[in-house]
Amino acid sequence: YRGQFNDYLKSARNSTKLQKIMGLSEPHNRFVDSELILRSIAFSTQFDQKTKTIPGYTGKMKGFLNWFMNKNKNCSDDSIKKYDTQFKKSLDSSFIVFGEKAFRKIDSKSLVADRLLNRAIFDSIMVGFSKYDPIIIEKHKQEIRNLFISLPDQDSKFSDAITYGTSDKTKVEYRLKKWCDELEKIMH
Repeated sequence: YRGQFNDYLKSARNSTKLQKIMGLSEPHNRFVDSELILRSIAFSTQFDQKTKTIPGYTGKMKGFLNWFMNKNKNCSDDSIKKYDTQFKKSLDSSFIVFGEKAFRKIDSKSLVADRLLNRAIFDSIMVGFSKYDPIIIEKHKQEIRNLFISLPDQDSKFSDAITYGTSDKTKVEYRLKKWCDELEKIMH
């Protein structure tokens, strides 16, 4: 893709926080970082917070991301600024709560985080945090971390939605809804 939005994704991948979380010292040579930024922005803007659904998402991740890229390829400077602010706010909040181990499954007994980043967890956390200021997130940091660690053990459907068939429409909507609902209980 060409256009202003693609240019933004190329520059946003220079985020040192994102690189630290991904275990990199420079942008990813296969643009995995750009894909994560795109996923964050696409899901955060398309997830309907009232109905807890993603209108237009059919369960085909590649098609959804391509549709969003095409729709936004020549978006306005204001849209880019809004997307950038939202992405950075969610990423900052993620770093505040989880540090460099953000977006990984964390074993509830040993508290050891998986080595690999989990895209389904990334989507959930970034969408959930997009509603809140990082300063507010920081005040509830330990509660949020405890929630995240315990949720897969308490809700097998959530655990399944971050582990198997993670592009399935029902699973994507369930994990986003569940995380946002549980997060809201802490935040209010």
